Amino acid sequence: MTNLLDEFRARYQRWWTAFYGSGPLYCLPKKAIEFLSAGTSRRKLFVGAADAEAECAFLALCGAHDSIGVWRSAPIVYPCLMPMKEWPEINKMKSMGWTSQQIASVRSMAGKTRNIWRRLKGYVGWLVLDPDFGKQRDELASTWNALRSDEQPGFPLARSCSLPTAPPEARKVGAEAAEFQTKLEQFLTHWSLTKMVTWDLPEPQGPLIPALIKLDSPAMPRHGLHIVLPTHYPLTGDDSLLEEIREQQLQIARELGLDRTIAGLPHFDAYGKLFEVHHLETTIRSRYRQPRGGFVLQMEQAIAQTLGLNLSYVQKLRRTISAIQRGKRSTIKWLSAKSRA
Repeated sequence: MTNLLDEFRARYQRWWTAFYGSGPLYCLPKKAIEFLSAGTSRRKLFVGAADAEAECAFLALCGAHDSIGVWRSAPIVYPCLMPMKEWPEINKMKSMGWTSQQIASVRSMAGKTRNIWRRLKGYVGWLVLDPDFGKQRDELASTWNALRSDEQPGFPLARSCSLPTAPPEARKVGAEAAEFQTKLEQFLTHWSLTKMVTWDLPEPQGPLIPALIKLDSPAMPRHGLHIVLPTHYPLTGDDSLLEEIREQQLQIARELGLDRTIAGLPHFDAYGKLFEVHHLETTIRSRYRQPRGGFVLQMEQAIAQTLGLNLSYVQKLRRTISAIQRGKRSTIKWLSAKSRA
């Protein structure tokens, strides 16, 4: 991607200089670009033609590398904000010699994967709006920023792992860098994350069924509910196992001092939409924020068109985002743990 990014920066130097700072640069969806750059007699133009052209070119560059932006000349790959790729049409799979059983198996796995990512996106939405998570993340970021540049671990930030022999490029790091790694692993464990893709984008731990990782492996999750189900144990339609799992999730949340709404996350689809709205708004504001001229309403309309939502629902989600960020999650009845989706 480096060469193509260099070409992009040379061609759109003004746009790049204006919007790329020290942090990640995320692309805007095409519908948002089109709406914000289509001024009318009733709607002010917030994105000029030159900026719109650069935005579309940047979106195409990121899309070609399955990414949602760039940081430090590297693509930002984040499945929770990328549309799931569709599998080939059935006729195409048949023409490739796939059997009916293989086709059914692939389609089933694709459906399961899509469902898992829907639920994980919901947890991301719960996290990025949570004041406690934000405070701990910012403290960790401050520790990272205080490190010497040659000792700062690169993104994505993940757990360390033990190797039988050190690679040729390995070198010892100072006490501060080692202490940061310890704090990072404690942070990832506490919030059930596999990594931080950027400081804005946590990547959550997904379910492991079956869990084929060794118990002493650094990759084995330290947070969550571990279940041992013997091969011979029968599961029946009226089993209370699911309810017992939910109760145990709630107990773990209590022990970790987390809000009870995190247990089993009943409203994961709603939280997924909150995350999308929050990310889109943050990205638009970082580039085209204006104090007057109907900016907020036009931004809301752009978000609504991009996500295929009603304007009133987007406005409701924005009010909800504001309330959660102010520590008022418990006042939002439609997202309460008792109001299970």
